[in-house]
Amino acid sequence: MTNLIKLPTWADKEHIHAVVETPRGSSCKLEFDSTLRVFTLAKPLMTELTYPYDWGFIPSTKADDGDPVDVLVIHETGTGARASLQADWRPQGPANDRA
Repeated sequence: MTNLIKLPTWADKEHIHAVVETPRGSSCKLEFDSTLRVFTLAKPLMTELTYPYDWGFIPSTKADDGDPVDVLVIHETGTGARASLQADWRPQGPANDRA
């Protein structure tokens, strides 16, 4: 399997690549293990709770915790784990520009 963490960050000048780890509707959190190159179960959610949107990461990035930068993908349908999407870049929440 391709190492999804090493995909390019940018698809073009306006779109990023987003790798879905935990798809919309999932009742458990999945994480991509870059060493094994598979998705692993991180933890189940409480009974009857599901993720309302796709969650994942932006490849070829690094957050303060050493993991790739998290991404929330909001759209009308769910995808699935292992999906690599091209998404509009609309940062939300805290941003830290360390020049």
